[in-house]
Amino acid sequence: VRRAGGALTSFRDAEKLGTRRSLLLVGVDDLKPAPGVAAALTRDGALGLQTALREGFSDEDFQRKLLELESTHRRGARQFIAERQKLFLSVQSVVLPKFGFEGSAKGVMQMMGAFGAFGDDEEFQRNGLLLNHILRLDVPDEQPQAVGTQESTPTEAEAPKPEEPAAPDIQVTVKNAVREEEQVRVSMPA
Repeated sequence: VRRAGGALTSFRDAEKLGTRRSLLLVGVDDLKPAPGVAAALTRDGALGLQTALREGFSDEDFQRKLLELESTHRRGARQFIAERQKLFLSVQSVVLPKFGFEGSAKGVMQMMGAFGAFGDDEEFQRNGLLLNHILRLDVPDEQPQAVGTQESTPTEAEAPKPEEPAAPDIQVTVKNAVREEEQVRVSMPA
């Protein structure tokens, strides 16, 4: 609202704020972002979010369920990945709303996008590596084992080949078309 004479009047919807630096909001219960709009995340907020996630993922019950899942399904199998995502979301759905994100897969994606601003921060990176370790994301997926019925010496074609070096992680950087200094960087195993 603004003061017009001795009374307060509303701005018209199409009216621009111009150079005004001070506004009085009337009838607003809270200043939370609208549903579906990701909250702005400060460095301290990002580090706090990582800490809250680390505490949730370090919980004894969560770790037991994660190990149980790994013993039930082959790592890398679709079923394993789907069940693991559900397990991760059991913690994320509780933690994310405390930081202004939806407690859903969409909220996780919004969080990851907001985390892109801190990709060059060393403490943030260390926390990310620790989270990956706690979630056992640094454990390589099992390679499917071929089951053989013959007990013979392998031929040259069947002989084990030297391991090829692991493919580097795929890194995707998305830059803002207008403000090029704003970018989101996402790394994924190849």
